[in-house]
Amino acid sequence: MKLLIVVDKLLTGFDAPPATYLYIDKSMRDHGLFQAICRVNRVNGEEKDFGYIFDYQDLFQSITSSIEDYTSEAFDGYEQEDVNGLLSNRLEEGKKSLEEALQAVVTLCETVYPQTREGFFAWFVYSETTPAELQTQEMETNAEKREKLYRFVNQFVRRYLDVANEMQKIGYSADESRKIKEQVDFYNDLKDEIKLKSGDALDTKMYDPAMRQLIDAYVRAEDSETLFNFDDVSFLDLVAMEGKNAIGKLPKNIRDNFQSVAEALQANMRKVFIYERPNNPAYYDKLSDILQKLIDEVRQGRITYREHIGKLIELIQQHKNRTQFSYPASITSDAMRVLYDNLNNDEELTLKVHNAIITNAMDGWKDGTPPQKTKKVRLAIAQAMKLDASDEKVINLLTIAKNQPEY
Repeated sequence: MKLLIVVDKLLTGFDAPPATYLYIDKSMRDHGLFQAICRVNRVNGEEKDFGYIFDYQDLFQSITSSIEDYTSEAFDGYEQEDVNGLLSNRLEEGKKSLEEALQAVVTLCETVYPQTREGFFAWFVYSETTPAELQTQEMETNAEKREKLYRFVNQFVRRYLDVANEMQKIGYSADESRKIKEQVDFYNDLKDEIKLKSGDALDTKMYDPAMRQLIDAYVRAEDSETLFNFDDVSFLDLVAMEGKNAIGKLPKNIRDNFQSVAEALQANMRKVFIYERPNNPAYYDKLSDILQKLIDEVRQGRITYREHIGKLIELIQQHKNRTQFSYPASITSDAMRVLYDNLNNDEELTLKVHNAIITNAMDGWKDGTPPQKTKKVRLAIAQAMKLDASDEKVINLLTIAKNQPEY
């Protein structure tokens, strides 16, 4: 049995929440001091490997004594060399952790060849030579490698920040410190670029409608008062509003390369199209086809990446403003436009199905509680479409209708 396991069992016995920093500015001793130490010694997630104690009362000897008092019996069966090091030198451990984190990143990336932006993109996302229909599959296959890259780089950055202001104290020369800083910047920029290109960068705005629906359904509160309107728009929203000016807000290593900008836009658009597709399959399938044609156009050299970016921005703006496709004057709401898209642009049938849903939808029909409410809407849709209620087209349209807030 390792010492770490015993310490973990010993420390988890306290109910106080864990902490990362402990500032000792008053006299403490025995049980109280030991319990305080335990709070910063508990590792409660990937973001924390150890805690820090700032001892303003010169209690180091008391800390050592408290640990000995409260752990002596627990450590009776262990060799002295195993017990040594329970209290570690922060700078020594910081240097060791930094070098281990750097080695982990270097080892992960050393298999990439060539060591260029194209090489890293091919290894962690998909190759430029991969056919369009196989890119998503290759990107999913490489997801585990990307997750490992994100985790290792984040750990490397944290280890560097732990000792960044004390590099010479822990034995690095000025030149060595500069080289490590360059490696931190390189790998952190690489991580950000891979996230953007793969669409892994979390766009919280994408999940706002679903989250609002959950809050409206399960949380009750007084009307909120707007104190400040934060500019928390997504990357694609920013592109839709500011056009090419939004490109300036990308990381420098991406915005300075037209191909990188285009790939970041493509990845984010694909991710939005895939996520939103259940709400309007026909519409997003059309957008995906348009996007693919634009990608093929630049890959075949018919236009430059600069021109390609302009067309991508135009497509994003048309999508956000719903001006990509035109609708009859009678199709006046978002829900009706969705039906129109998925009923082969049949205006008359769209109005019939819309009225059938509006007339027969009762409170709770989407949840199927009771199931008769959902069945009633399905039968109404089937009647409007002149199909059997079990027909796949009816079932698919029912699912689409459930995703429309208007219904």
